[in-house]
Amino acid sequence: MNITNSTLLQATDTILTLNDTINALLNGSNLDSGWLNSSNIITQSLLGFDILIGLIFNIITLCILVSVARKKRLLASLFYINIAIANIILIALSVPFMVYQYSYKSWMYGGLFCKFFSFIRSTTLFVIAFTLVGLSFFKCMINLKSKTDKYRKKFSISMVILSIWIICGLLNFQTFIVFEYHTYSDAKLTVCRYYNSLAAEFNVFFHVILGFIIPSILLVIFQIIGKLRRKKKLTSDGQHEKSVNHQNSLLFAQTICFICTQLPITLYISIYYFGKYTWNSIIMKVAIGVLTISLSFPIIFSCIMVISNDIKFEYYKMFNNFKYQDSIDKDDKFTK
Repeated sequence: MNITNSTLLQATDTILTLNDTINALLNGSNLDSGWLNSSNIITQSLLGFDILIGLIFNIITLCILVSVARKKRLLASLFYINIAIANIILIALSVPFMVYQYSYKSWMYGGLFCKFFSFIRSTTLFVIAFTLVGLSFFKCMINLKSKTDKYRKKFSISMVILSIWIICGLLNFQTFIVFEYHTYSDAKLTVCRYYNSLAAEFNVFFHVILGFIIPSILLVIFQIIGKLRRKKKLTSDGQHEKSVNHQNSLLFAQTICFICTQLPITLYISIYYFGKYTWNSIIMKVAIGVLTISLSFPIIFSCIMVISNDIKFEYYKMFNNFKYQDSIDKDDKFTK
């Protein structure tokens, strides 16, 4: 008898819960629960697609780049390997938790992970930006000091990449201070947010200046210096003006791509600051921006490596020592 009563009570509770859910759906109430909101469903689906596609393509890209770097001695690919690694970390350790916070307006992973995932997100975005700056800087220095091998050595590039991670990590260590795990007074809602408005304003300003404006300016400056240097005098590394123009055009296209894809990320940080989690149309645009930046640079480079032997050869000449180049047959080197 007790078992029967217990079963009836459970069934009654289930029916009442289902009835409340149906009423909420019909009346449009209780939309803060995330999954009841059609816009949030779209946001979840889009960001979930970003995560899946981003991880798959970046892992494939990473395999291609590692293969190219090992077989072709293409040192430029080391920069793109670093970008692919940063993308994978960003997508795997930040975007999924961003999806949950945006969709359900709540954070369930605790204070430590709130700070940690904020740190990972900020650091990887900085690494992507400054890795491209490092690539343009090395190309610029090769133009300015063509007889020096220092900027064509694997050790030099590896140390620069390691320094980028360390510096970006130190720059973003402040995220452990400015973010907090906050529980509202009714104890029904907890969020990962900025500690206060001053911390939020500082962090947004910090990201816009150091993570977007300064890298963009440096990229453009290095491009201009390299181009002007080439117009004055062709270096003695055996390159012709046409091939140099190909190299400069490719790096300039990467600069424009960086500026365009960083704009949604800057918008995303601003949304995070203002806490406008209901701006679903903007969030979906941000999701597209996250997907774009997570795919664009490695995919572009991998396509270049697979499709265009001419541009592949230009990249080889750009970053490798030409003391041995006279003995290398171009077709045998890159078409076998």
